[in-house]
Amino acid sequence: TTAHRLAVAPAADIFMSTDADTPARNASVDMQPEPEAASNQPPEEAPEQVEVTPAPQLDPQPLEPVVKAQVSPKRKSKKKLKNSQITKIDLVSDQESPPIKSETQDYSVHRDFETHAPSSGSQQGPQTSALAGSALQASGDLSAEEQHVAQMQERPSMQSNASKVRRSMSGTLRNADDDSDDDDADAGIFDMFSKFTFYGKSIQETDLDAQRTFVDWMMYRASNAIAADNSVTFKFLAFLTIASTSLQALIWWGLCKWSDQNQPDTTNYQDFTYWDSLFDTFQLVMAAGRDSLQVNANTSSGVFMRFFFLCQIFSGLVIFAIFVGFITDSVTGFMEQLAEGRTKVVAKNHTLILGWNEATIRVVCQIAFLRRQYQIMNEVWHRRWFPWRRRPPSTPLAAAEVVILSSRFEKREMDEMLQAAMIERGISPERTKVGSDVICRVGDPTNPHDLVRVAAAQATSILVMMTHRDQEEEDESDGAIENGATIRALLALRRVLFADERILNGDTFSQDFRIVVQLTKPVEHMTSAYFRAPCGRKVIFPVDLTQFLNSLMFSCATQPGLARVLMDMLNFELPSIRKRRAEDLIGGPQMKPGGLVGLSFEEAACQVDDCVFIGIVDPERPGKQGDGIVPTNSKRILKPGDLVVFIGLGSMPPYDPHGKKLAIEHQEEAMEVKKRDSQRVLEKKRIMVCGWRQIWSLQCKRFTKRMEDLTSVIAGGSTIVFVNQLEQDEFIRVVREGGFECLNDPDDPTKFNVCLRPGNTIVARQVFGDPMKIDVLRPLIREIDFDSSIVLGTQAGVNLPDASKDMRVLNIMLLLRYLMAEKGSDLPMHVVGENNLDDTADLALAPLAREGEESRLSQVKSTVTDAKKAQEKNRQADFINTQAIIARTLVQTLANPIINSAVKELFDNTEGLPFVYLPDAEVVIRTGADMPFGVVQHAVREHFSAHTHAICIGYVKDNDSPRIAPSKRHVVKLERGDSLICILRSKM
Repeated sequence: TTAHRLAVAPAADIFMSTDADTPARNASVDMQPEPEAASNQPPEEAPEQVEVTPAPQLDPQPLEPVVKAQVSPKRKSKKKLKNSQITKIDLVSDQESPPIKSETQDYSVHRDFETHAPSSGSQQGPQTSALAGSALQASGDLSAEEQHVAQMQERPSMQSNASKVRRSMSGTLRNADDDSDDDDADAGIFDMFSKFTFYGKSIQETDLDAQRTFVDWMMYRASNAIAADNSVTFKFLAFLTIASTSLQALIWWGLCKWSDQNQPDTTNYQDFTYWDSLFDTFQLVMAAGRDSLQVNANTSSGVFMRFFFLCQIFSGLVIFAIFVGFITDSVTGFMEQLAEGRTKVVAKNHTLILGWNEATIRVVCQIAFLRRQYQIMNEVWHRRWFPWRRRPPSTPLAAAEVVILSSRFEKREMDEMLQAAMIERGISPERTKVGSDVICRVGDPTNPHDLVRVAAAQATSILVMMTHRDQEEEDESDGAIENGATIRALLALRRVLFADERILNGDTFSQDFRIVVQLTKPVEHMTSAYFRAPCGRKVIFPVDLTQFLNSLMFSCATQPGLARVLMDMLNFELPSIRKRRAEDLIGGPQMKPGGLVGLSFEEAACQVDDCVFIGIVDPERPGKQGDGIVPTNSKRILKPGDLVVFIGLGSMPPYDPHGKKLAIEHQEEAMEVKKRDSQRVLEKKRIMVCGWRQIWSLQCKRFTKRMEDLTSVIAGGSTIVFVNQLEQDEFIRVVREGGFECLNDPDDPTKFNVCLRPGNTIVARQVFGDPMKIDVLRPLIREIDFDSSIVLGTQAGVNLPDASKDMRVLNIMLLLRYLMAEKGSDLPMHVVGENNLDDTADLALAPLAREGEESRLSQVKSTVTDAKKAQEKNRQADFINTQAIIARTLVQTLANPIINSAVKELFDNTEGLPFVYLPDAEVVIRTGADMPFGVVQHAVREHFSAHTHAICIGYVKDNDSPRIAPSKRHVVKLERGDSLICILRSKM
């Protein structure tokens, strides 16, 4: 007998050459290796061989192992398989000479489009082909094999398709712009495809949860409806009962009428109406019978009939009860399954949030605010009834469903927390409803199967928020594993996305696809898990907020009120940073989209109202010189595709047809109220920093950056005092490695100059001790009149939970309040603190200054009068709400990833980059007079024109809430003590 061995080989290894004119019994299959693959022949291992019973042999004779036919498979009729397996047929004679083991492999087709050489056993020569023909002749009737080879010849080869995709992919990547930060992530972009196939199948073919059927769609909608309204099941049952009863009554009435027409003598349904039929049907449905039983109870048969009738009713009730029990259990199980939150998500272009941490609820609320502005914009009747007239959203987040995948809480708990938060923030369920617009699912974000269940491959925006599990794994591993859960989630996303059938077919991600990753600490090797779209576009945007939060705290120490301004600029509930494509902006005489294209940035800014244009970005060149926030060239022409960055309440800047004329009038008035141009006046400050960041000891450059943030806006001769428990030698090491000059003071070796500006000296020193101890702070408070104090919740060498960090901040602030009252200082202390819990900012009490002849210690007594004063004076304390800023920054990045780099410049005090500045109003303009806000804007631009580019975006009235992006016609009266909100950029 002849043994037939089947094996599997890569598609790139094969090329079949047959002679169709040769008769079937004399056919020989001549295998020729591909020339490109010959030089790159990989080592192969012998696979497991499957023995197949052959057809009867007619004329056995000793033969060498001769035939190995490699052919391409036929595609499935319903699914396009780009990574199918290739079958090798090895016919080996077992007579006289022992069979030779076939050197073939069993593995799936590589999708990295690299060329592989065929196995050594697949290289056949003419002699082999001749022997193959002899073997086929001697094997007798091999019709099955002949039909198989003929079918395989007709099937399309994958060679040309793989070559086309390989050439298009490589050409696209060569033309794509490379990001220097992601070079390691882009290395071997083709190698990823070889890891995402499952024995030659896409993830839609290997994971059943990747399939979406009509039943899945019905269950998805049912689950969302139940989560949104608990009474929907009763409503559905009532509807089903009424509909079923009405339909049965209609059918019964028709049958009765039909019977009456066919047999008018035996039936009496002439007066039988549909309402009679409905009444009878209702009795049958509710009581399993109707009142038509007529028996004579005086006879024994009548009594027996009644008894038997009661027995029938009782048995029917028992059977019906059992049947109802079965149905109840089935329905209960089904409802519990829906309530568990483990059903499939049948959605496309949705927003997917992976994980749950302290900022997740705030993220959902920010997305709800973004959705509200989009919905309000399209609520007019002609856009509601005519969808083609609706304005497009400025970002996919504004119109997409939000799906949350987490294993930290049950679905019911997540729904309740989100509903409570939305009610508290005033978010109407009619616009964003938990269960229909915000869908929660229980699952592991690091498990590819769970990612398939929530349709991760069909999502447009993905936000990874795995910091809670990152901290758990870091604690369990004693700090050995950093960002472990986040990295695993990225790898799981990588596998799911590149195993999707669209990508395997040569497509790429959606144009709006983006992944934002929240980080709590930088990990260098994490960039190896990053990936790009198959077209080469960057899709992963990591957000490390530790640097941003620290920079914000140190910047707020020198500019009171800056924290509230920056937080409002990131809050979608208020006028915040947004973007629109230039071709979508309404303008021009006809007030149509694209009417502002062709105008300069300055001209376009004059023709909108209730918002402020602050920047422009070219998506093809995000870092283009002169673009960004506060463009250096105000004459920059708006082109189609440009992204205009603005601050406003709505997602579409309102067009002002009289804006150009109004701008000329405001400019003339501004020349009369503006004051002479002057550079920023730097003041001497005395600042105390309570606490320490552990990252400063590990990365001294981070400490250097914080000192640059602090010293960039204070004058030479200022003093900075660090109060912490870091050892003196360690502190000196950080200072020296940070690039600062030690003053070599024999009395205090920790003194050093933190000012990097030539000719200026800002002395900083360390005081060893815990700032929560009164004996540590009392000498400092008595000796120095501090202008500002930065209170950190962290300390050297200790890792505290969020609640303990906030408690530490509250205690230090109370201690400062007590010591300031004890000292009786006339100067208030501006305190900058951080809070991880929302209530901390409301509970904190800032230090008070002495008023009149009050006793110094009476100010700290718990009295009603003091509480009222504390509420007013507490405004001097700037609190950095950590979780709120994290949520707002993440949503800003998720909504506008292209302009993210430009927005980040606002929080970087590097020379030449834009920054937010709060000058006193009396320094810029003449105060005490009513004037339109447009006049104030022109006055600010003229005031700073000699040295900087300036845009005024709002103002702050005497410790009141910031007013950002008011109308140009809004009349404001600025007094002494008021501040202006400006974005400045130094002229190069």
